[in-house]
Amino acid sequence: MTVTMTPEEEARYRAAHELDRDTRTYDHLAEQLYEQLLGAGVTDGWWSHVTVR
Repeated sequence: MTVTMTPEEEARYRAAHELDRDTRTYDHLAEQLYEQLLGAGVTDGWWSHVTVR
């Protein structure tokens, strides 16, 4: 999956999620995608393991 953000979009995303300067946007997005995909798979029984790189 590819997520493209302009600098302005990234700044808004970081502000909305209250990310501090030590948290990489990429790491936060990966965690969010992982949680959402794993939750959907487990809830619906489609899969039980997810890897986000």
